[in-house]
Amino acid sequence: MLVRLRLPTTERGTVPSSTSQQSQQSRREFTGGPPEIDLDRPNIARVYDFYLGGSTNYAIDREFGERVLSDFPVVRPIARANRLFLCRVVRHLSALGVSQFVDIGCGMPTTGNVHQVADEVNDASRVVYVDHDPIAVAHTQILLEQHGDSWRHAALQVDLREPDELWKRVADTGVVDLEKGRPVADRGVARAATRA
Repeated sequence: MLVRLRLPTTERGTVPSSTSQQSQQSRREFTGGPPEIDLDRPNIARVYDFYLGGSTNYAIDREFGERVLSDFPVVRPIARANRLFLCRVVRHLSALGVSQFVDIGCGMPTTGNVHQVADEVNDASRVVYVDHDPIAVAHTQILLEQHGDSWRHAALQVDLREPDELWKRVADTGVVDLEKGRPVADRGVARAATRA
């Protein structure tokens, strides 16, 4: 299901920090959105965004992230190294002629998104973002509406544990061509599940 949500923003255009009251208000502003959105629990995509220094996270995510960092301070540099590695791989593959990318487990958009990095090398590159989290997909769709090309970029909410459905939905976008034997770079999930 393609989820189109408008996230609550502050005057500066960023997603607000979450307090209990703000969280309740945020949920009210998500009317019509999927019922599984829970802004009272940390979310791995938003926590990862926090580790990267992004602004697409809530207080609950930052508090959880800080608790993890207090025990495992190496997590933040690992997350940043992972993102830098992603950017290097996308640039390298683009330079080799790969122009189709599927980012499975894309998480929240942050600096160095696959379509932006690929476009630096080949402005005809094509990218489909896939995530199970409706908020991550909604943020990605907003990013693509503002800085993407609907013919070359798409975002889908699909569970990677259903690979047949995932690849069918990717193919149905028409963004990447899985039939012509053209290479497709698949960036799989590199993050673990989180429990609060």
